[in-house]
Order: sequence, then C-alpha cells, then structure tokens
Amino acid sequence: MLDRSVRPLLVMGVVLGSALPGFVASASAAPVALEGGCWSYVPAAGTDLDDATGGIDAADPQIPWGSENLLDLTTSGATSVGGQRTFALAMTLPTGLEEADSATYWFDLVGADQVRTELPPVSVDLTAEDATESLPEVSVEGAVELAAPGGTTLVLRNVVFTVADLDQRVVCNGQTNPEASDVGGSNPATDPLDTNVTAAFDVAPAPSVAIDSVQGQDVRYAARAGDAVSISWSGLASDGAVSAAVCDAATCEPVSTPTSSADGAGQATLPVIASVVPGGGTVAVKDELGNEAVAPLRLLGAPTLSLRDNAKATRLRFAGADWDPTRHVRVRAFDDNGKQVGQRRLRAGGLGRVAGVVKVKKGIEVSELRAQQARAGGALEAAIDVDLGGTAPPARRVVMTRARAAPPAPTPLPAAARRRRRRRRHPWRPRRRSTCRSTRSRLPVQTCLRPRATWPSPRPSFVGPPASRISSVLRRSGSCA
Repeated sequence: MLDRSVRPLLVMGVVLGSALPGFVASASAAPVALEGGCWSYVPAAGTDLDDATGGIDAADPQIPWGSENLLDLTTSGATSVGGQRTFALAMTLPTGLEEADSATYWFDLVGADQVRTELPPVSVDLTAEDATESLPEVSVEGAVELAAPGGTTLVLRNVVFTVADLDQRVVCNGQTNPEASDVGGSNPATDPLDTNVTAAFDVAPAPSVAIDSVQGQDVRYAARAGDAVSISWSGLASDGAVSAAVCDAATCEPVSTPTSSADGAGQATLPVIASVVPGGGTVAVKDELGNEAVAPLRLLGAPTLSLRDNAKATRLRFAGADWDPTRHVRVRAFDDNGKQVGQRRLRAGGLGRVAGVVKVKKGIEVSELRAQQARAGGALEAAIDVDLGGTAPPARRVVMTRARAAPPAPTPLPAAARRRRRRRRHPWRPRRRSTCRSTRSRLPVQTCLRPRATWPSPRPSFVGPPASRISSVLRRSGSCA
C-alpha cells in the first residue's frame, strides 16, 4: 500500500530524449555505470509487470546492463514541503533488448526517517522507425510532491522490459547472483536489489529568508537609504532565478535577480534605495514557481530632534527618532555666540529613539540644540532653534510669585542675655562648694568645678589657680570637705 503522506504525481516516459515542456534539469553528480544486470523470464498469464510468478529462466545467461550504458538521474523544482519536485532519467537500452516493446521503471522515495514510499511505475513505449538505426535513448520524467522535511533520496529500484513477440519479460536491477535461493543465490525477480542510481536532495520545512547583516548598521533589523542588506534564503526552486527586493509599506520593486543553487539556497546583497518610505518594511525573495519568503526590516528616515513640553531654561528635555540603533548620540546646547553651554551623550535605543536632558547653568540663554551621531560616510545631524521653538510652551513659562516684606534687622542683645546664652552653650556649673583646710594655715575658700558632660569646645577659663594646682594643694593640705 502506498504511503498517503507522499502524493506521487502521474509520471510519463518518452523516447529519443524529448523533454517535458518547461522542464529544466538541475545539476547533479556525474552519470554512473549500472551495477547488476538483466534476466529474462516467462510470466504467468495475466500477471502484472511487478509479479514475477513465472520466475527466472536460469538457462538464459545474465544480460549485462552494458559498460557503455551510463544512467543520469537528476531532480529539479521545489525544495520545500508542499512543493513539487521533478525528476528525469536518461539511458540507452541494454544490449539484446532491441526487440523490447516497452519499459517500465520503479522508483522509491526514501525520507529522512528512512521510510520508503513506493512511487507509481513509469512506462515508456519503445518504438524505432528503422530497425537498423542505433539503439534509442530513453528519457523518463516525472514529478513528486514533497510532504516531509529533511534529507530525501530518489532511488531507481528496477526496470522491466516487455518483449511481446517472445512473450517474455526482462527484469533489470542491482542483482549480481541470479541463482535460486536453494543454491546460495537469490531470485532477482522476487528478491531484487536496488540499482546504484540515486538522486539525493534536502527538503526544507518552508521557504525562508534571513538578514545576515546590514552594511552601515550595528544591528540586522534596521537600515536606511544608502545601506546594503545581506540576505540568505532556502527552500526556493533549484537552479532558478530569484527576485529579491527591499520593500516598504507601499512598494516592493526587485533590486536584484540572483540564482538559487541546486538545493534551493542562495545569498545576495541588496541596496536600500533612496526612495524607500521610512517605517515598517521587509526583504522579500520569490522564485519562478511562485514560492516566496519575507523577513521584517525597519526602514529609518532622516533623524529628528525636538524639545519636550516640560523643558525648562536650565533643563532642556529633548527627544529624537530615526537614529542608528544602539549607537551613541551627542546632544549639545549653544548660546547666541555659538559657544557650547551644555551637552549630553547617550546611546540610541533599539528602535533608534533618544530621550534625555541637557543641563544649562542659570542665567544662560540657549539659542540652539544640536544632535550628532558618527557614521561611516558622513555623520547624522539634527538641530532645533530654541529661540523659535522655545524651551517650553509659553503658558508653562509663567510663574506666579507673592511679594514678601524684608525681614527686620537683628536687635543687639543685652549683656546679661549674651552671658546667659554663653552659659547655655557651655554648661559648666559648680557642683559644690567646700573649704580646703590645711594643718598649717587656712587657705582661701575655692570652688571645685566639674563638667556635667564632655563637650568638644574648649573648657572655659575661670578665676583662680588651675585645676592641677588645686589638686596639688589638696594632696598636700588635705581633702575637700
């Protein structure tokens, strides 16, 4: 039973090297010499071509494919799931089969999971106008729809020739030992081996295109007029012309026509023309079969700079757009004399936007705000006249104030109040009064002073001998009572 996941199309064969209309074979490996050979047998009445119940006629020798018989199996067309891929096989008839009336070819499609899908057989009528002419070249062509991604191989299993006059059939495949299984061989009709004729190709999940780089940008998703976008694609038709374009929201005119390789992949570099409209855009590729793919691309316009509504004379708040993403932008403020009075350096965001504040000293009048971004081939610049644009809307510049009376002049404090203030600042107070006595003489009464707390200011002076002198006198004369 056929695998319904792969829907083989009707295939056909023709003689004398004719081709299907519009078919272009892709480049492939060099033609190969067939291995194995052909054996004749007499089929049972009414049996199908693939039914070898008549068995092999072991008495007949093996008919070789012929060393001069080189087979070339090529494929072309779509390379992605859902597409249609064509194949072509060219060969000459094996020696001894000049009287054959028809030839039927069996192909298998082997997917990436190594599951085989049997394709419908391809039949060719062998007719020669002159029996004395050279053996005709037979061309077999067909197509198959691709249903699963991955590495895929088209295999020629075998060919069956019918000789109606002799009521015989000849099966040709990769079998080299025609002996029956009971003598150590295998029946090439009932246990055939595939031929060594194959064609391998990759099947992509879908046509796709990717942006590899943008010459002139540090990112791959944005470009401006004058840049060049390098792209790569896969899943398009083999060996076919591709229309590639950088498209804006309104137009999509091709700017390049590269060619895909045999596996449907390719690369190209597309210029961004000056007429593109800034905003959302794409890069698009399309092959001759109608397969297409797109990738998003942001198209940058001329850079802009503007003051925000909440800008002030000393804090110039600004915003800008369409600068090269992720690159530094330098914003400077100038006065009427062209002197720089403030600046700010910042990095543009991923979408090319900038926003920040330039601080200016009070009393300086700013006349221009200018932004600049370094770029190969010439810097990007934008400027705004602050005198014309204003640092803020007029309504926001009006400031309502209330007049205030001047504070009264300070009145000098009386001497007594000043002394009290000093005592509050340095609270050194007497702790107790005592009389210092001596056995020899009576000393004048002194006051023993101790601070309430430790203060960082110097200890105030007082009348009388120093504390060390008092302590010395007390040790000699006795303690304070």
